Amino acid sequence: MKFLFFAIICLTCFGCKYSQKKTILTNDFKYSAYNWYINPTVGSFEFYLDHYIDIDKTGHYILIRHDNFKDTLKCFAGEINDTIRSLINNIFLIDTFKTDYRKLGDPIIYDGFEYCFDYQKPKSTPIKILFIPMNAPKKLKNLSLLLDSLIYSATNRSIDTLNFSNYSLELKIFYLSVSDPLPKLKLDTTKFVPPKISY
Repeated sequence: MKFLFFAIICLTCFGCKYSQKKTILTNDFKYSAYNWYINPTVGSFEFYLDHYIDIDKTGHYILIRHDNFKDTLKCFAGEINDTIRSLINNIFLIDTFKTDYRKLGDPIIYDGFEYCFDYQKPKSTPIKILFIPMNAPKKLKNLSLLLDSLIYSATNRSIDTLNFSNYSLELKIFYLSVSDPLPKLKLDTTKFVPPKISY
């Protein structure tokens, strides 16, 4: 009888450990890379979401990516590995990060993608962390590299019907709410007039 009781306790503990290992502490976890580019046709900035992954509590993900700038969108689904799961749980267990890690001092100019971690823990408000790799804390940078690697190596279970325009709009609105206004562009409307040549 004692052995049976001991076996039940062991299985319960193992089951709890296994369950904890296979879940992440956030209800929803998103990671994205984006930028603003100048559309010369209309003479204004446009928001461009290059890649994005959404991971649910069980570690199941859906993702999108462009292999080249503005090419056909590719969509995939799968499961994160234990390394990524563990990193997410350890890094975001306690919320100690700022909202914005993008500001660089003069005269440095950064012209690459900007990134966002977007997550919500149970009974907590949603949190977004904007960053650029060269200015991010080491933990965020390491997780970003792992997620980029996953996003660009994904080949399993391609999905054709995902629509990420809602999240793209949400990210764009958040960006504009915490950033300086985008500069106004002036299109050079000067018409080229070839010189007259006299013989």
